[in-house]
Amino acid sequence: VTVTKLGAPAPLVKVQGANPRMTIHSDALKLQASAELPTMTCVSQDLSSAKMGFSWFEDTGAFTGQLSGTSKNPRALEIPAGSLAAGVSYIFRVVGYMVDEMSLNNTGSVTVTIVPQDLVARIAGGAYQQIGRDTDFELDGSESEDPDEYVLPFVYAWSCAEVSAGASCGALGNLGTDAVANVA
Repeated sequence: VTVTKLGAPAPLVKVQGANPRMTIHSDALKLQASAELPTMTCVSQDLSSAKMGFSWFEDTGAFTGQLSGTSKNPRALEIPAGSLAAGVSYIFRVVGYMVDEMSLNNTGSVTVTIVPQDLVARIAGGAYQQIGRDTDFELDGSESEDPDEYVLPFVYAWSCAEVSAGASCGALGNLGTDAVANVA
């Protein structure tokens, strides 16, 4: 922790909640600043108003979206779901200042890490399907998704498991790495 002693009173400003904190790409991020007015009894300077203003910043440069006007409350910062990249840490900083004397200011910050989520594998038709013994069928995993929205293409790995008595995967072997596997 770095502590800097200022030459004049300053408001106490911090970001509410845990620091650091973690969230996921598919959730909105909501940050709230809290502030306490400076004590002016020990200085000759006086404030004509106790009104405070707030400005938000992202210090790593990894976020290029909008920081101002995201909420009607200037103490609040709201980043929409899907705006922060998975696997990246961001440092959000809020500056709270006295509107009548902007040199009376202070900052609070929070580190937010966006945790990667597991892929969601889906097979068209659901997890349970029933077909006749001599019927060919198709397994279609193309509805699988990545909640983190990475742009890399999926690679599929199909396998067969013998889960009931008399079941045999037999000559199925390798069903390929495409989204669709055809089973004879």
